[in-house]
Amino acid sequence: MSTNAPAPRMIGAAARAAGRRASRTRWALLAALLVAGALLAPAFARSRATPPPHAPVIHLPRGFAAVAHYTRAVREYRFDGDRLPGDWSEGTWNYGFAATQFQPSQVQTSGASAALEATAGVASQGLPYKSGLISTAGAFALTHGTIDFRVWMPAGQGLWGGVWMDNSAGVEIDDAEVLLGHPHTVYGSLHTHTWSEIQPGHLRANLARGYHDFQVIWQPGLITWAVDGVAYAQYSRAQARTANQPWPFDDSGGVYLIADLAVAGPSEWGGPPTKATRLPARMRIKSVTVWQ
Repeated sequence: MSTNAPAPRMIGAAARAAGRRASRTRWALLAALLVAGALLAPAFARSRATPPPHAPVIHLPRGFAAVAHYTRAVREYRFDGDRLPGDWSEGTWNYGFAATQFQPSQVQTSGASAALEATAGVASQGLPYKSGLISTAGAFALTHGTIDFRVWMPAGQGLWGGVWMDNSAGVEIDDAEVLLGHPHTVYGSLHTHTWSEIQPGHLRANLARGYHDFQVIWQPGLITWAVDGVAYAQYSRAQARTANQPWPFDDSGGVYLIADLAVAGPSEWGGPPTKATRLPARMRIKSVTVWQ
């Protein structure tokens, strides 16, 4: 027995040494995995991130000029929170509307969309209707690109929905105006202090039923209007010059984004509401995206 007594201790020491080597191996392996995980984490996070939206494919009727392909999403605003997305704020100026005063209280966020609500009732300026307007004035402006407003317009004579762009120099590009007594017609237009050009589009779709994408492709010397990826009008710098009109749009210092719902007065475009017009009325904004 005495000659074999150390054997268990030698076996135990060997086992402990082997255990320590295994432990060091496990720790080394764990460290390697942690390092690999740290290196791979950003890529994994990127793979889980929501990819930027693809620019819409615009279908051009025969005879239309080719449009630029703007594919880099520089702004994607989603109105699905409990407040307006960054860059956007409520407007209070009435932009020259004769019967509607815009007030922040008329802009509502529900978690699914932002709603601009038009109601009857004397506003602070004495006008008979109040409603909502939002814009990126002072926060974001652009020159050229594809601009897409995804909006659900309300129905009703006298309601006047608009998604458009403007600046302090008086340059205005209207992505879409809809006189909602006639929800199958959309108007894209250009305005300066001295002239206007209005382009109508007559659609099969009822623009007061569900969401629709109101789109402008603005490239140097040419502006194209579309609804749901189908172009309905174009106007060019060459056409403006032929009509002896200026073309200040490409070098005006940029324009900011606007969405509003107005109620027309008796002397305004489209005419006033009738007894059949339901108020309050809401224009819902789902998203606005800009590609350049």
